[in-house]
Amino acid sequence: MKILHTSDWHLGHKLYGYDRTEEQLSFLNQLKDIVVDQQPDLMVVSGDIFHTAAPPIDVQTMFVESLLNIHQARPEMTIVVTAGNHDSYSRLEIDKSLWESQNVFIIGNIAQNEDRTANYDAHIIEVRNNDQLKGYVAAVPYCFEQNFPQVPEDITEERQSYYFKALLQAIGERNTQGLPVVMMAHLTIQNSDLTGHDGSIGNVSAIPLADLSTGYDYLALGHI
Repeated sequence: MKILHTSDWHLGHKLYGYDRTEEQLSFLNQLKDIVVDQQPDLMVVSGDIFHTAAPPIDVQTMFVESLLNIHQARPEMTIVVTAGNHDSYSRLEIDKSLWESQNVFIIGNIAQNEDRTANYDAHIIEVRNNDQLKGYVAAVPYCFEQNFPQVPEDITEERQSYYFKALLQAIGERNTQGLPVVMMAHLTIQNSDLTGHDGSIGNVSAIPLADLSTGYDYLALGHI
């Protein structure tokens, strides 16, 4: 399974008042060219699509038109987009059902059932090419520790680590063919190389790699 891993587009960002629309459009056109050239089975965008939770209309239009162009460059490719800490999950998910008709899956928030237990199925995306199952994506948007679903009463693990483990176990039960699994999340792993990044900006709190459990073949992170 060939993967195109991107994150942190920060569309609408201005550098000391300088409008970066031209360079952002250039980046998005480069992505489309990469898709045409490399023909990936999957493209993931691991959070921070926009720079602000309420981007202007022209910035939202840039996102929609560019994502459609990328999809049209390879309609068979699965696209999975998850929210980052800069994004509004409700704004991202407003057209969720419409996007799915184009093989684009947008995950803005941690899904829960009516009884407030975790809805893992909403975060498991199948990657298919011409109806052939190629692999799975565990799509986890940015979420504060306290906002993950509560763990069962007899479990002592923290909410976040339990969630990742249970999600991957749910994929494992489906994945009887041993196909590739991509875990995507918008967070920082402890002992990552933060060279050039100001840790006081952007809520860069790090978690141990072990908190993401096991059962994935590729880890597609965003955030830094």
